[in-house]
Amino acid sequence: MLRTVEVLKYEAGEKPGYVKVCGIKSREQIAREVTQSLQEDEAWKERLGGLDYLSGSHHLDREGSLPTSYWGVVVFPVVGGSEGHYIHAGILDREFKYHEIMLGKTFNGMEEAEHMAHGIREILSGD
Repeated sequence: MLRTVEVLKYEAGEKPGYVKVCGIKSREQIAREVTQSLQEDEAWKERLGGLDYLSGSHHLDREGSLPTSYWGVVVFPVVGGSEGHYIHAGILDREFKYHEIMLGKTFNGMEEAEHMAHGIREILSGD
């Protein structure tokens, strides 16, 4: 079973047993934790070898920080402009603007990209 990765950071709340949002993790940290979650599962670990990359850093044109309030996680595969298939993972803010968190690429076809997108979505949304 894949381990869930929280996008937000939490700290203890004012009441015992409660927490409050204190920020959002960096793209790099989220990508690293997603990759670790995939590597902890033997079936997914093997699939990771089929990716050209899975990154939250140098493959993204990053503008500004990620919003701490968002509607949900979005993960989807697309056909590359010239080669391969890409896996995009991000969040939709309260105005439904998409913010990229991480990007992956595979040369193993759309079915593999769809499978990876499903796993990443499961990790980031917890279901």
